[in-house]
Amino acid sequence: MTTNHKPASRLCSILANLLQRAEANPGQPVQTRLTNNLQIDLKVAGTVVMLLISRSDVFPSECEWRTVLRHWPYPVQAVPTQVDRPIRKYLKAYWPLQKHLDLNLETNSA
Repeated sequence: MTTNHKPASRLCSILANLLQRAEANPGQPVQTRLTNNLQIDLKVAGTVVMLLISRSDVFPSECEWRTVLRHWPYPVQAVPTQVDRPIRKYLKAYWPLQKHLDLNLETNSA
């Protein structure tokens, strides 16, 4: 028996894990590289989230940016700025850290 995971649900899981790692290590950057060679860097400092998505040769597309935000663990709207470095080309944004819902909360029994 095989399990087919939709790419979207896999991205949700990757981003939730990345955010959890960043929250557990405040001020320390965490990163992952997706199969399409898109790199995601994340840092949580205090009450601020910094997200960067990048490629080595070209800027990530606006569609890629929207896809990452659409699969973020909680609703986010952020307009990225471009950061052009000799080694990588980034889209970068900051927003306030929000506490996301824990879907595994116990329910009250009557």
